[in-house]
Formats: sequence, structure tokens, C-alpha cells
Amino acid sequence: MRTVPRYYSILFNGVTKALQALEQRNYGTAERILARAQIQAEGAFMDGGEAEEPVKMSNGYLVKPEEIP
Repeated sequence: MRTVPRYYSILFNGVTKALQALEQRNYGTAERILARAQIQAEGAFMDGGEAEEPVKMSNGYLVKPEEIP
């Protein structure tokens, strides 16, 4: 299992969701997802940017092990 900074997993998952929205030609949704991910990642960084969390890949997303179905 890997550990990554919390802000990284927020951005990674936001980009993944935005790409899915773009594939469906939902451009406004993609823009909102990216903007929200940017704000959340900045908040996580400012709150202690080096805080890390254990993650695994599941369906293209970085998730905490307890969140894997």
C-alpha cells in the first residue's frame, strides 16, 4: 500500500472525475469538478500539506483501504 499527500489524492480523483465528464461531453461539469478539486486540494495543503494517507487504486480512483467495496 502506498501513502500520498492528501492534496494529491484530492487532485488525482478530481482529474479522474473531470475526464469522465469530458468523455460524456459534460464540459460545465468537468470545469466545476476541477475548480472544486483545486480549492479542496489547496485547503488540504494549507491545513498541513505533508499529511499523508494510505491509498490503493480502485476503479481508477485513489481510495483509502477502508473505502474499497
